[in-house]
Amino acid sequence: MTMTTENESVRIYMAGSGTVTIDWGDGSAVKTHTLLAFESDEFNSGWGAGVIIIGPRNKYEYGYDYSNTSSRTITIAGKNITHLQCSGNQLTSLNMSKNNTMIWLQCSENQLTSLDMSNNIALTQLDCSGNQLTSLDVSKNTALTNLICAFNQLTSLNLSKVMLTYLNCGVNKLKSLNVNNIC
Repeated sequence: MTMTTENESVRIYMAGSGTVTIDWGDGSAVKTHTLLAFESDEFNSGWGAGVIIIGPRNKYEYGYDYSNTSSRTITIAGKNITHLQCSGNQLTSLNMSKNNTMIWLQCSENQLTSLDMSNNIALTQLDCSGNQLTSLDVSKNTALTNLICAFNQLTSLNLSKVMLTYLNCGVNKLKSLNVNNIC
């Protein structure tokens, strides 16, 4: 997966199995890490409050501090990443197309204008709130049960192919909302 930012400091939180290699995009920092498995008592999803919290953060945290604010693309290579939190990093792009094991993603509070989740068919929880998304297609995410997409620029949202148990799509420009299958 790749993500682009101009932030001076980037913090992401991941869980899964196996190893991942993170190229922090500055030409010198490439690190390999062993992922820790998801532990449900440590990842607190907090859906009722409208936010996702990961804790204890240091156990799953990967971060890098840059010397300037130039644009850089961070590349994460690994086959079994199941959980990712990359919120608040001023990301302008996030490419998840090569990660089909992702079940939990929080990419809120960034500057994303698009988000393609079509290859992430195992995804059950998605928080993409607080971005600049104008569209969101979750039609291939049939395992999705929890969705927070509030505070974007969405004008329509079709949820007819998912069986959501939690939805927060407030503060958008919705003119069309298909919620036939919400439990």
